[in-house]
Amino acid sequence: GLLLPNAAATALAFFGLHVFGRVPAMLNYTVGSQGMVSACGTAKIRRIYTSRRFIEAAKLEEAVAKLETAAVIVYLEDLRERVSFGDKLRGALFARFAGLVRRRLSGNAGPDDPAVVLFTSGSEGTPKGVVLSHANLLANREQIAARIAFSAQDVILNALPLFHSFGLTAGTLLPILAGMR
Repeated sequence: GLLLPNAAATALAFFGLHVFGRVPAMLNYTVGSQGMVSACGTAKIRRIYTSRRFIEAAKLEEAVAKLETAAVIVYLEDLRERVSFGDKLRGALFARFAGLVRRRLSGNAGPDDPAVVLFTSGSEGTPKGVVLSHANLLANREQIAARIAFSAQDVILNALPLFHSFGLTAGTLLPILAGMR
């Protein structure tokens, strides 16, 4: 599970999970602790990646305390402290041979394999999990790109949260995959 704000670290975590054959589940922190605990059960989330700074800023301490009953909480700040020079060097090499590394580590996920789990708002009860495939995400991105001519010279501001389908596809994947800032 990813419980993070709109930030570069969230996009890095999203793609990083894919490299290792994991399917990110984007937790909607606006549904409250009960909704997030329910989402963890629905998607069988055993580990949640988040940030202490985000939890404090969003005043989610009580929600995270309840989430700890459903999953292990991993703070990105703690991971950053454990990254050695060797890890950074390996990361630089992996970046140089990204395609090969992805195929070896992720098991070569296909277009119809799950890419992300998003959750409904729960306005009609318990939030429901929606699994989108890689093909779904890319098709959504292409539909948007077919209506608006984007290029690498454009700059985009994503005001929608990444746990929202449009925030993820139009606000994040579209610009990253188009080379936009």
